[in-house]
Amino acid sequence: MHCPNCGKHTSSEQKFCRSCGLGLETFARLLGEQLEAEAIVPSRPEAAALRERQRRVERWLGGAALTLVALLVGLTLFAIVYGVIIRQGQWLQGSVFALLVLAAATALGLVFYNESLKEKLAASPAPPPAPGETTAELLPEARFEPASSVTERTTELLAAERPGERR
Repeated sequence: MHCPNCGKHTSSEQKFCRSCGLGLETFARLLGEQLEAEAIVPSRPEAAALRERQRRVERWLGGAALTLVALLVGLTLFAIVYGVIIRQGQWLQGSVFALLVLAAATALGLVFYNESLKEKLAASPAPPPAPGETTAELLPEARFEPASSVTERTTELLAAERPGERR
């Protein structure tokens, strides 16, 4: 297993990367789940064909959902234009409301698109480091705060007794 942050080779039993300090427990668990899923659906030609069919169905479902949302937005805009602008003659209020509906639909579409991009990026594996490329980079010193040692706190308790002085 390689550290997802720095690319350093690590053992699957390690809890933290020895190079960058990243917690590896979650990644090891996810890797184990992925390996179990591949064991259930082995990498055979039939499994590859099933995965391709699943991707195709997901694309069709996404297109159908997008079409349904576009139809609903279109019908809403038509009702606004016909009911408010044409029938009642309120051009300014109807136009402003129609623009608000379009802006809301655009914003909602961008949110869903952003989430799908995040899922695709999370699903794509990180490329392995190039041979000879240094991946173990230290953080700048300014980001580290020195931790106090155990002896600093207890040393103050051990005051040296001077002759003739009582506590």
